[in-house]
Amino acid sequence: MSNPFDSKSLNVSVSTNNATGYYMTMSTTNDNTNLVNTNNPDYYIPKLPGSGSTPDCSTGCSETDFPVNKWGYKIGESSVYLPFVSGVTVAENTTPAISDTTNLTFASKVDYDTRAGLYATTLNFTAVSKPVPVYMQYITSSACTATPLLVTDIRDGEEYYIQRLDDGKCWMLDNLNLDLTDESIVANLTTENTNIDTTNDPYALESLKNGARSNGDKYATAGLTRSNWTSGYTFSAPRVNKEGVCSTSAGMPCVWRSDKIGSTYHNYDTISTFADNSAFGVGSNKIGIYYNYCATTVGTYCYGDGADSGTSAVGNATSDICPANWRLPTGGSEASSDYNTLCKAINGGTDCSGFTSMTATNANSLQYKLSTPLSGHYDSGYAYRQGVYGLFWASTYMDNREMHTLATASDYVQPHANTMRYNGRSIRCLLQE
Repeated sequence: MSNPFDSKSLNVSVSTNNATGYYMTMSTTNDNTNLVNTNNPDYYIPKLPGSGSTPDCSTGCSETDFPVNKWGYKIGESSVYLPFVSGVTVAENTTPAISDTTNLTFASKVDYDTRAGLYATTLNFTAVSKPVPVYMQYITSSACTATPLLVTDIRDGEEYYIQRLDDGKCWMLDNLNLDLTDESIVANLTTENTNIDTTNDPYALESLKNGARSNGDKYATAGLTRSNWTSGYTFSAPRVNKEGVCSTSAGMPCVWRSDKIGSTYHNYDTISTFADNSAFGVGSNKIGIYYNYCATTVGTYCYGDGADSGTSAVGNATSDICPANWRLPTGGSEASSDYNTLCKAINGGTDCSGFTSMTATNANSLQYKLSTPLSGHYDSGYAYRQGVYGLFWASTYMDNREMHTLATASDYVQPHANTMRYNGRSIRCLLQE
């Protein structure tokens, strides 16, 4: 008899009522991954060879090409065996499970050069419950502390850092990344998961989901501005910076213009190709999505400069696309506005009216504390000045065409800037307490 191949199977079952499921790992009781002769530990059978060896079984070896005097394992109906790695995940699930069974097969091939005897190792199988996400919509005031906390938006699974800052308020430390060009996301927006005030804005959801109010007014259904918006509020080619990738309809690549008054244009695929947006603060430093004010306010503040009909919205916004129990910060020149209050608290109590000198990389600056990437902005079909400015919407009314914003740069902040509603800006949210 020469080069006999032998295998044995094992079923391992897991039950859990954990809402997010489990993962199960397989490991040895020590760092030794050999099958050891129980009578003489000087003799052993090594695991299958990995990358860089001949043969290379890192992606699996079949029974036919299984090397002699080695052992390995496979999961389920796989046709190939793998080298054993202590701590490898052999099963997982994302939902509760009752007797969730995983089949494992262990095999070896030996010849007469292998000393006779029993060869063995002890394996441990460990099932661990996956952590339940901390959803933004359900976060409590006491859970938001001076230590950054990673939370999840229940609407799309996006993760954001939050933290209680110097003003005593709980802020998002990342730019909102909710993709309103994704119809499945928009269809699932409700007053339970989104900051919509149905008393003041009874048509907000209808506006966003259907693109029109019951009175026939036109409203944008996408999240971004487009070129030549003067013809109305429909969107033929919305631009999305989601996960740092700029995408649009086929044949119409997103364009970054080096400066609003310049003439240098660049096509781009990822943020890193066009902006030095070095991280500061604890946020993820994602550019996020640019939103016009119509999309920012779930279709309630759409008319203004460039509208072809309708009445301009007046007053502060009462609905927005922040998660439920969160809201847009207030802005403007009032000392009590959220942006002003935060800036003043960080600035040692000194008022932040006008342009306040702050260095982004200084740990005691608003840019660092709020972790505001220089995400740029989107105007009239082009993305501008990434790596130069960070511009963020506020809920505060300026006039029938403009709303207030926070403006940040590498060396200053302006808590009460303003811009036209049709322009694209980033969004931060503030916990309602």
